Amino acid sequence: YYAEWAGLGVEYKTTDTTPRVIFWARYLDWVVTGPLILTDLALLSKSDTPTIISLVGNMVLYVICGLIGALTVAPYKYMWWVAGLIFLIIVFMLLLQRLNNAEGYGGDALKGLTWLTILVWIVYPIVWIVGS
Repeated sequence: YYAEWAGLGVEYKTTDTTPRVIFWARYLDWVVTGPLILTDLALLSKSDTPTIISLVGNMVLYVICGLIGALTVAPYKYMWWVAGLIFLIIVFMLLLQRLNNAEGYGGDALKGLTWLTILVWIVYPIVWIVGS
């Protein structure tokens, strides 16, 4: 976020019909921190390696779709938004499956952290589409 404040990681799209500012450094941050958060939650629930890889891969694809959507113009950006939303829904489904694991790992702390993550992350696609 310091890079954004300092004017680094910012692209000004003035050639389009609607000029806009794209903070691509935010997406770079999310492609690192999102998978780290998911890995922490997965390790708390004692998930297996394929589940962790699926969570991380879908999160990275979600962020990439968001970045491409931000860089393109309507109506194409809405298709990227839908694609990213599909990847985010897959992440949420995997998280909820691990939350209801048969082994009962994680307890209340895992439930709270998982729901907090889902509720916070569901806000961005809504803000993104409303802001578009």
